[in-house]
Amino acid sequence: MRINLPCLSGFTKRTSQRCSIKLPVSQIESLLGQNDPHPVEIQHTKNANSLLLVCDHAGSTVPLRLQDRMPASDDMARHIAIDVGARALARHIATQIGSTLIMQRYSRLVIDMNRPHESAELCPEVSDETIIDFNQGLTEKDRSTRIETIFHPYHDTIASMLDNCSNPRTALVAIHSFTPRLRKGSSRPWHADLISRTSVDLALELRSILHTKRPELKLGVNEIFGVSDQSDYTLRTHAERRGLPGLSIEVRNDLLATDLQIAKWGDLLTNCLITVFADHITDLNNGAN
Repeated sequence: MRINLPCLSGFTKRTSQRCSIKLPVSQIESLLGQNDPHPVEIQHTKNANSLLLVCDHAGSTVPLRLQDRMPASDDMARHIAIDVGARALARHIATQIGSTLIMQRYSRLVIDMNRPHESAELCPEVSDETIIDFNQGLTEKDRSTRIETIFHPYHDTIASMLDNCSNPRTALVAIHSFTPRLRKGSSRPWHADLISRTSVDLALELRSILHTKRPELKLGVNEIFGVSDQSDYTLRTHAERRGLPGLSIEVRNDLLATDLQIAKWGDLLTNCLITVFADHITDLNNGAN
């Protein structure tokens, strides 16, 4: 299924140019080297619609200069370093629904895209009982360098996309995954959690439609997580402050362990998102086949 939606005018050209921009030499020398990838990955769709998808914790890359102090490979594959399965899920949905998708390549352990600058979890010293060696004793300069070289390019790209959108009914959806249990936490039995502070009506509608299609699913709305000024950045900055509809979809990561599971969740969410955002995006079903 391919859905043709209104184009985000000028996005493909402008964003491709932005992501080819080299970072200042002083910043490269202090953190990113010439062999480190650019922080932002973008999946473009021809004639992309005005439902913008983002994936804050898509990657697990660590700058080469930090790799001698990075966590063990098993830890880098855990939820502390990456939203397991989220990148593949987001790519599947973006392809099916015809949306542009913006993803962060670097691990959330290096710097978390969904935390305010002042948060202790921006560059955590400990994450789910695991000591993060390359975050020990960071100076303000260290934090500022990570913000300038990794955090800002990602969020500036999202902002640029939204600034240049000619459709006033743009909406933002963030794709995440969560662990079934923290090491010292209780079990999380929900299959998915739908998160929003200013678009709770959309989250409730999405849950209702998901239940119609899959009544056996245990779905929360702001059940495990929520949006707060202290712990969140992406929805607050790019949706709430602009007055745009926005929500985050969190899928339990053990349900995204295989390509088949990811495809099934991707198809399910695609069909439901098309229904939920039909009233927010002009001619949503134009050209559907």
